[in-house]
Amino acid sequence: MKTVKIEELKRGDLIMVKWFDASELRARLNQHEKPEVAVCEWGIYLGVRGRRREYLLLGKEHVEGWNEWGAARIPTSLIEEIILLMPQAYQQTFPNMVLKKIKIRRSRHRVKVNI
Repeated sequence: MKTVKIEELKRGDLIMVKWFDASELRARLNQHEKPEVAVCEWGIYLGVRGRRREYLLLGKEHVEGWNEWGAARIPTSLIEEIILLMPQAYQQTFPNMVLKKIKIRRSRHRVKVNI
């Protein structure tokens, strides 16, 4: 695991992103002194997109039948740190669903992934 910049990422990398989420809280004024909420999310790096502002797309789940991704959209300006957990090139135990189709077979005791 190592800290990386967005420019170093490749689509399909497994990453963890530490960022500061905006939040809403109803409280007394003195309870609003530290408004930052640190969030650590992990998932598959899908790229950076946006017209007016840039967002890092972090894949959470993939629906194979419709070829759709559930993804978190994290504003790049709020990102504190990105940690590369597993490069796309070395994902042998965790398949790269961005670039390959996978089939999942369920047995009684485990899930087997066929690439």
